[in-house]
Amino acid sequence: VSYENSACALEKEVKGFWPDLLITVLCDEWRKCKRAMESSSPPKEPKSMLFPPRKLFSE
Repeated sequence: VSYENSACALEKEVKGFWPDLLITVLCDEWRKCKRAMESSSPPKEPKSMLFPPRKLFSE
């Protein structure tokens, strides 16, 4: 019964406004990223903007 209630609640939430909101957020973030890549600062590889270098921690 608990599983069915949870599954039902999740299904209602997914059918709500979240998918529409997700598309809006992705579009806004893409615009920001594109603007940053096209700014007057020295050109950067798009990969380096999306995946910054990892810092290594010594033990």
